[in-house]
Amino acid sequence: VIKQEFSYKKFKGPYEEKIKSKKNKYTLKHIEFHPSHNPTSIKHNIHIDYYDVDNQEKSPIIVVLPIFGGNNLVSNTFAKYFAKKGYSSMVVHRQKKYRDIGDINLLDQYLKQIVFDHKQAIDWIELQKDIDLEKIGLFGISFGGIKTAIIAPLEDRIKASVICLSAGDLPYIITNSSERGIKKRRSKVMKSENLTLNEFHEKLKEVV
Repeated sequence: VIKQEFSYKKFKGPYEEKIKSKKNKYTLKHIEFHPSHNPTSIKHNIHIDYYDVDNQEKSPIIVVLPIFGGNNLVSNTFAKYFAKKGYSSMVVHRQKKYRDIGDINLLDQYLKQIVFDHKQAIDWIELQKDIDLEKIGLFGISFGGIKTAIIAPLEDRIKASVICLSAGDLPYIITNSSERGIKKRRSKVMKSENLTLNEFHEKLKEVV
């Protein structure tokens, strides 16, 4: 049942590739493509920073999933570290539009779209001839760790995953988080739907 729920149209191209910089051991490229599967109402492209290591042989790759807010400094730091150690790496950019959902009933739908976006990022990996497809890993930090915990069990192509500084029970986290961005969006939804904090929590338990 779950596999049917997360079945999707596989990405097979095309995509745009631009070189951002060249370093001693890797080339940083920006990858962009339109998703082949998007059942949501939000139109978006998938953006990836790809750290292409200068190996003669096929290299493993680590997919880095960023934190919820702020910039990608932490994720980029880890991606650079992996590349310097000989692992290709990629940072899948967050979709800012997903963070501004006003309808609580759509939250689960957009969490599922996050899974579809990352599945299509892995589809892109399969198109690369210099990557070892038997050695694909996930590395998620904070909200990226939550996404890792959701994606890894649904994706047979992932061979290993590391979850950092993460938490479970999304309804509880969203209800009780002191993170400024989450508090702002929580207040907005509670006001628009006339919910108390406890009612908000119970509603999240129903829809997520």
